Amino acid sequence: MMGEGPQFVMPDEKWQALKAQLGMTDRDMVDMFVKPYLQDIASRGEIAFTTDPRVAPESSMLGEQWRILRDEMGFVFDGLHMVATPLSKVVES
Repeated sequence: MMGEGPQFVMPDEKWQALKAQLGMTDRDMVDMFVKPYLQDIASRGEIAFTTDPRVAPESSMLGEQWRILRDEMGFVFDGLHMVATPLSKVVES
């Protein structure tokens, strides 16, 4: 789970019901709901985590969020401070 501030939280039963109602796949749901949320918080810069997302299985929501931040948005994780930062900001430092 990400640290203080905005969080994307949808109980699994609600996720499954909405997915069925909309006739979508998990990938469709991630693209529609999770990516816009991540783009919004990523635009603010550093993202604090309460759990190391690198150890979450990619089949979990946290693992999927980390995969998107890492692979699609260019974030790197600092396990000492439990924050993810855009690589461009790390290179500037």
